[in-house]
Parts: sequence; C-alpha cells; structure tokens
Amino acid sequence: MLAAALCALSVLAGCQKDSDLDASDMDGVEIEEPQGLPSDAAPSFDTAAVWYDVMSHGEYSVKEYVDSIFRVYPSLGNSPVASEAINSILMQLPDAIRIETYSFKYKSKDGAGREVTLSGALTVPTLSGKVLIGKNLILENRPTECKDENLPSNKFIIANLLCLGGNPLVVSDLLGYGASRDSIMSYCCQHIAAHNSVDAAMAAQCMLARETCGKLIRKPLPVINAGYSQGGYDALAVHKYMETEASVQEKELVDIKRSFCGAGPYDLAEFQKAAFGREAFLYAPFMLISNISMLNYHANLLEGYKISDFMSEEAREAELVAMIESGNYGNNHIISWAAETVGPSPADVFSSDMADPESTLCKDLMKAVDCENLIKGWTPQKPLYFFHGTYDDCVPVECTKAAEAAFGNLANVSFEYDNTPYTEPGLHTTLAAVFYLKLFKLMAE
Repeated sequence: MLAAALCALSVLAGCQKDSDLDASDMDGVEIEEPQGLPSDAAPSFDTAAVWYDVMSHGEYSVKEYVDSIFRVYPSLGNSPVASEAINSILMQLPDAIRIETYSFKYKSKDGAGREVTLSGALTVPTLSGKVLIGKNLILENRPTECKDENLPSNKFIIANLLCLGGNPLVVSDLLGYGASRDSIMSYCCQHIAAHNSVDAAMAAQCMLARETCGKLIRKPLPVINAGYSQGGYDALAVHKYMETEASVQEKELVDIKRSFCGAGPYDLAEFQKAAFGREAFLYAPFMLISNISMLNYHANLLEGYKISDFMSEEAREAELVAMIESGNYGNNHIISWAAETVGPSPADVFSSDMADPESTLCKDLMKAVDCENLIKGWTPQKPLYFFHGTYDDCVPVECTKAAEAAFGNLANVSFEYDNTPYTEPGLHTTLAAVFYLKLFKLMAE
C-alpha cells in the first residue's frame, strides 16, 4: 500500500505515467517497517555525545497536517497550483499514514562561535501504527519566516510532507528564532547556517537511535540535504561546509549523500543587483534581514553604519525593522504593510546610497556580502541539484544562473529551471510547492 502511495507522489512530481508504475519502481526508497532494536543491541555510534531535549510530541493525520499548513500559510491555499498539487497528494495517500513530530532543543553555535541553545523539529511518518524508516534522514533547511508562531518547532511547514516518502525529516528554527529568540537573527551567513543545520541533524540521528523514538536505527542514516529560498542558500552552505570544514564527528553523523537547492540567494550581490533592476519587488523588506545580519556579523567591515543608513525615510517611519525583529508578524503581513505604507520596490524601501553601486555605503556592504558568497572558492564533490523558477518574484533567477556559471561544467551538479509563466500572485510560494513535489521523484532515483 505504501509503495502505491509513493508511486502516486511520484506521478504528481512528474516522475512517470500512472500506468507505468508498480512496486518495483520504488526500489530506490527501500521502506522498512522497523521492529525496534533488540533490547541488548547498542547503536554503533555515541548517541550521548549530542545533547537534545524534547519539548513536545504530536501526531496528526495527513489531512490534519495539510489543513494546518494552509492555516499557517494561507498563500499556499490561495495558490491554485500549490493547493491542487498538495490536495492531490492528500487524496491518493492511504488513510493509515500519519505524521509524528518531535519539537526539541539542541546545542549549536552563534556568530561568535559561542554555544547557544536552538530549537527545531523531527518529523517521522507512520503506517498502521509503525514508524517508517527508509534509507535516509532528510535535513531540511527552512525558508525565511519572521513569525515565531510559524516556526518548524511548531511543526506545520510544507517541506515536512517530504517525510511521507518514508524518511524521517529534521529542520531547525535557526538562530534568532524559537529557543534562541534573544539572539540576533542571521540571514545568508554561511557558517552560522551550516552549524545550526548540521547540529540539528546530529541531534536527530541520536534521537532516532535512542529511546526517544523507539531505538529505530543502529547507525547514522545517510543524509539528503534540501532547502528552498533562504533554505536553498542554507542547504548549499551545509553542502560546502561538510565538504570543506566538517569535523570527524560531524562527518560520522551527517554523511551528505546529495543536496537539493531551490531558489536560493547564493550570491547576495547578484540578488541586490537584480532586485534593484525591478520596478516592483514586494519582497524588498526581507532584504533588510540581510542588512541586519551583515551589520552584526561583519561589523569590522561595516563599522560606523546603522541599519537606518540603508533605509529610506519612509521605511524608517514605518518601523519595518522593529516589525521584523519582533517575531510577531508573518511574512505576508510585513510584505503587505511595506507595500501599503512605503512602496512596492527596493527604491521605496532603501536609501539612494543603497541603490547606487558606486556609493561608499554600497561598496562597503558588498565587501561584507562577498564573505557570504557560496559559489566562490570551492568545487562541489557530491551530487548537487539546483532548481529555480525563471519568473520567480522573490529570489531573482540570476542567483542560480550565477551558480550555473560557476558549477555548470561539473558532472555532479545539475540545474533545472521552471519556465512556466504562472500568472497567480505569490509565485515564489507556488514554486516552492513545485520544488518539493520534484524532490519526491528525485529522492526515489
């Protein structure tokens, strides 16, 4: 029954025609129904080496879970493409499949390398009361979310539906959110992102091996690393870190098998250049998050600057930064507020110096931004997949084109562009649903 459900998922992801599918098509997934480890069996790795603390545990039917996603993210429900795809999955899954979630705290590092307690969530699929453990652990890197109430540790994000392919999935709230609410938020800071996500994956491996989840594994699962938007950037940061800087313990517990990066701002300089070239860019307020991060984590390069130096007078009066940093407002609310009170373009939100590549302010900012460029100074070794919508209205496709210019000649790196001229608003969100559906197919290969 599960194989049939997974085949249905693959159909929705564009895998192949329904008439061509049978159980053998899912050989790459190798779903098992674990009975738990024998009472005298011990994991092959030190599960006590990584601290974690489970805050809550919940169980949901798939319908309950999807309804909650639409409630938390109404833009998905308002997107005909996204909602139809998700509801199609819902209709073709067996009723017995359920989703269990564990919200937990774990230790990681902040921008100064100091220990900090973060939060995240581990999601596992169950069938007829048994937890399903496939071949991999999915490390999901979350997209931008400004409202604490909507964080992964509160469970309801679209990426968690990937676990219905039979693999457990872990995702972090990231620094500055959830349990680390008092820390300064980070956006496109590669080392912070890598540490936060890798540490969450290490904690998840230990949770799966210990009594927390019923002693489901004896050795660490290979890791599929994925993310969309900010999560796409973070997924590439994880991939780079694991290939260039990871410790022995990190490599033991987080063995990256393949990474999937969707619509990430891998080159923030290219992002800014493309964004300022648009008359309307409703997501401009989120560029402020990048400015906040650069000011705090590259203070040596931006000494003497304040966040207000980067903003227009109208944006300062609208108190956009206070709204973003409060953790009380969701993405759509901030976008709507900025469009109504400030204007719909980067030129409305930012100062003239920010828009002028020849200004001292812009040049200094670009020095900081360049430190977080993920497509310079290394060559990916393991399989890496990039996806972007050509008409993305949030993260300009030029960011992935820059990655293709750097990595496009490598056999282990592939690029896919969705050239569909969608007419509905919130295209970036719509493309997220398209991206995650594609992963069902790609993970089964």
